[in-house]
Amino acid sequence: MAKRIYIIVIYFLFFNNFYINSQLNKNYFLNIGRTDLIEEDYTSAIKRFNVVIGIHSDMFESYFFRGIAKFNLGDFQGALRDFNKTLELNPVFTDAFHYRAITYERLHDYRSALADYDIAVDLRPNSAYIYLNRGIAKLNFNKYEEAVADFNRSISLNTDIPEAYLNRGSAKLYLNDTIGAFKDYDFTIKMNPFYPDAYNRRGRLFLLTKEYTKALSDFNNAVSLDTLNPICFFNRAFAYEAVDSLSKTLKDFDKVIELNPDNSLTLYNRALLKWQNGDIDGAILDLDKVIEINPRNVYSYFNRGLINSQKGNIKAAINDYDKAIELYPDFAKAFLNRSELKKRLNDNKGSLLDFRMAENKIKEYKEKSTEELNNFADTSVNYSKMIAFDADFYRGGSVKRIQYSHIDIELLPLYSFVKNNSVAYESFDPKYYNTYAENMNKIKYKNLFFKISNESTVMAADSILDILRQNSLDITYDSELKNILLFYNGILNQEIQNYNSSITYYEQCIANNPTFLPAYFNLAYTQSKMISFINSIGERSSVIKINNYKSVYNQNTEEVILVDYSDAINTFSQVIKLDSSFSFAYYNRATLKAFMKDYDGAIVDYDKAIASNKYLGEAYFNKGLVLLYLKRNKEACESISIAGEKGVSQSYNVIKRFCKTL
Repeated sequence: MAKRIYIIVIYFLFFNNFYINSQLNKNYFLNIGRTDLIEEDYTSAIKRFNVVIGIHSDMFESYFFRGIAKFNLGDFQGALRDFNKTLELNPVFTDAFHYRAITYERLHDYRSALADYDIAVDLRPNSAYIYLNRGIAKLNFNKYEEAVADFNRSISLNTDIPEAYLNRGSAKLYLNDTIGAFKDYDFTIKMNPFYPDAYNRRGRLFLLTKEYTKALSDFNNAVSLDTLNPICFFNRAFAYEAVDSLSKTLKDFDKVIELNPDNSLTLYNRALLKWQNGDIDGAILDLDKVIEINPRNVYSYFNRGLINSQKGNIKAAINDYDKAIELYPDFAKAFLNRSELKKRLNDNKGSLLDFRMAENKIKEYKEKSTEELNNFADTSVNYSKMIAFDADFYRGGSVKRIQYSHIDIELLPLYSFVKNNSVAYESFDPKYYNTYAENMNKIKYKNLFFKISNESTVMAADSILDILRQNSLDITYDSELKNILLFYNGILNQEIQNYNSSITYYEQCIANNPTFLPAYFNLAYTQSKMISFINSIGERSSVIKINNYKSVYNQNTEEVILVDYSDAINTFSQVIKLDSSFSFAYYNRATLKAFMKDYDGAIVDYDKAIASNKYLGEAYFNKGLVLLYLKRNKEACESISIAGEKGVSQSYNVIKRFCKTL
């Protein structure tokens, strides 16, 4: 039975302007940010509130609203920081305590959540919504009687909140008051017959009482009210399974996965159902996907081992049991199954060792357990923490939040100077501002302007060749203009992967002006691109990434030969000698060090990049990925959260996967 539902009231969006009596631009960005919140454009909202904070860092409302945006993007640690800052600036702001409490809940810190709810109740004792959410927290904290009391108080303050009755019904159910639960669910539906979650809750209760026809009716109502909500189909699948309608069960599981392709709980259940129906290959494919999403899911390895054993893939089955035992060394049943398979392969010694190990595990567990054990399978109780599934059910078809998008998670690319097509470019953004692009742009030759960027530029090769031919005619004995054109020729050759020519042009620039930093910088960049290109033909690893599901970086069973970026790193070091505050050089050097597995060196350089340019979100993001690889998750998640705040939208996808708790 699902416990969690959060009620975040929209009233804050029409918040009084508090103490807004200053600049018009501050009011403008604050109001636009609030509009973005209403329209669920949370990344844009964060950008607006960042502007306000830049104007007035002591304005608590902007931190509060930004915290709400982060919360809705799944960045609970980032939201917590902003709510903390809000309360630092305004220690009696009730809504900040309220929403910080909700945030603590999502971080599974229920004690802190309840403490904040208590303060919020003291500050605003007549708020039905605060009592409602405190009741939900107590429900999550298994304080069912106290939860009922809070729901009762919420209802006494406002009888028109269906969620109060709905959650009171759930609390009563945990108190074994099935009749009371039914009454509250019935009343909720009577209040709002268009409330899908009420039908879902009551339908699940009908499943528990084995009233399958009524359960199906409720789930059908839920589906008809919200055809894009996967939880409705998920629930109905179990009702169909209960009445042995396996084809309809599979169809509903298929629909859930269509709406939420990475929902591993559904994939796991579909795998078991396929196995039951004789679709062994389909079951293995689904379990493969579950393991990709969560490589530490013990159940998936164990069941895949059973299926492989059934197929006669003995070695594959043993490998699966090996992994299950590695993840959970007390898994007696896995030892027993592996023992039997080793016996089939005539590995009698190994079989006997596994059998004795299983016996010892069972004996140890029985001696420790205070409950009567019916069979040795109960040794699996302790690995409940090892079977986590990604079971976020988010609505399909609507505007999807960035954290649910399907992307590869990898280090963000290097920066270089590139041609810009307009004068009004990112130089006005403090993140991109640098005197080098500004000085080159003062020449104003044929609308030729430069900027620093890590985004790919696309230009037809024929057009580039035409420009190169024209540049060769335009180069004069004016040394300043000549160097700019040589530099531009380096960029153009770089774009068409003519790396040797590009390097030659940059070296000519340096020969003409040994302090011309952009030439050194782009030379190092091109050196790295050429090294990557050459090695991409072979088997060498030049990418560090977390793929869609796995929390490992490009790890293969075969030894990976690293690409040597030493030349490019040395050239970036020359850039830093010319200007020790040039953040992009530290960032690029850090990324190449990470590729070469110099993780400590990479972190040091990312920190230097951040110290020189606090707006460089990519440095926070890449540093966070390196820390994730090093299993320093708390530091990693904090860094990635800041990257999201700085505008790196991929951060929220990483946070969703790896930063679910404190």
